[in-house]
Amino acid sequence: ADMAALLAGANRAMIGDELVQFGSAAPLSPGQWRLSQLLRGRRGTEDAIQLHPVESRFVVIDDDTAITLSPELSVAGVKIMAAGIGDAAPWPVATSVTASRAVLPLSPCAPKAKESGTGNVEISWTRRSRAGWVWRNDIDAPLGEESEAYRIEWARGTADVPEPRFIYTAAMRAADVATGAIMTRFAIRQLGAGGLSPPATITVVL
Repeated sequence: ADMAALLAGANRAMIGDELVQFGSAAPLSPGQWRLSQLLRGRRGTEDAIQLHPVESRFVVIDDDTAITLSPELSVAGVKIMAAGIGDAAPWPVATSVTASRAVLPLSPCAPKAKESGTGNVEISWTRRSRAGWVWRNDIDAPLGEESEAYRIEWARGTADVPEPRFIYTAAMRAADVATGAIMTRFAIRQLGAGGLSPPATITVVL
């Protein structure tokens, strides 16, 4: 598949919990292939890129045989049974452990911290959306959720905000310094109707 075909969704596969695409697959020996021109962490699965021990599952996604679960079934733990024509019971049953990802917001991206002259630190980020995968110049990503909300967590606090920015105040900073901390790590998640997104993280030096 060339790049145009890949951008149209060709050659998709799951490696563990990561969705990838590959430009070509070359046979090496029976049961062994070399994939090249990889596109990694597709559709918001970049947090699973490093989680591939030996014997991780590899599943090619074929639109002709794939079944899309309705949103109410897109929850971890849903059981799926497969039965072919003429097959006799008992039929094989699999339990999905990651289906709920399809209804969760995507993790924010590009977090940055800017210190003010008053001791406050403004932490900001860019939201992503399951309703808008293509980045368009000068056009914000569609929200894709009922409302815009984020949760920021750090070692000594939690805050919910309605916009992609959070003020880590001088008082918060002083309280953290008083505990002996020299830096603090912030995890930023988008809140959606289906739950919390995976986190985007940023570390601020105190």
